[in-house]
Amino acid sequence: MATILNQGLYRTLGIQFEYKIKLQEFLSEAHTDALVSSYSSGSNTPANRTALYNSFVKAGPTMGFEAKKAAYGLLEYVCQALVANADVPAADKTAINDLLVNVTRYVGMEGEEDFHFMVATFDLAEVISGIVGEVVPAPQAPVGAIDTLTIADGGSGYTTTDGVTDTGAVAILIESTETNNPAGYTAAEGTATLTGGEVTGISVSDGGVGFKVGQIVTITVDAVGATQETEALAEITAVS
Repeated sequence: MATILNQGLYRTLGIQFEYKIKLQEFLSEAHTDALVSSYSSGSNTPANRTALYNSFVKAGPTMGFEAKKAAYGLLEYVCQALVANADVPAADKTAINDLLVNVTRYVGMEGEEDFHFMVATFDLAEVISGIVGEVVPAPQAPVGAIDTLTIADGGSGYTTTDGVTDTGAVAILIESTETNNPAGYTAAEGTATLTGGEVTGISVSDGGVGFKVGQIVTITVDAVGATQETEALAEITAVS
């Protein structure tokens, strides 16, 4: 007999009150797992996953329609996150997609179909648990305030506050080039040293929030009268 990963779900199949409690425990672990928790795309965000989990908890003690709807919605998001993860094997991605379709069949049905919903979610939970137990998430770059960075491209046409002098110092904003930034992101601030209209040095006075090591950032003048033509680029080498 194959090893059963979710013994609590298995032992309570067909017993609505007990099964809902065990499914609640599973959903809590699944949507906060490292393979899922950092995923954000479209409506599949950490906040929406948490909202669905809370809806499941508040849906009452049985596996009624509202509980099943919330459970399915969260399981769909969990599966989407796992399918999007490059470290999850293709065969596992196919398996969870197929099993998710089976869960869908029983969301709107009541009576004896509640038992079939339990079986379908148990089968899907077994595969999800196998994935999160075996797949090691890829290392994530540290995220925080900028400590140090190196110039990748000095840009061109930079001037100081009089809009004429192209050598000296000028206040700058250091901004992310990412499409999606972490919650609370704010640009960093500092001073750029200019030589012949190019950025040749950068000092950071305020490291901002939500930057990561290896990230490329733009250097934009932040002083009245200062100008630039082509933005300089820098790579973050340390955050705190």
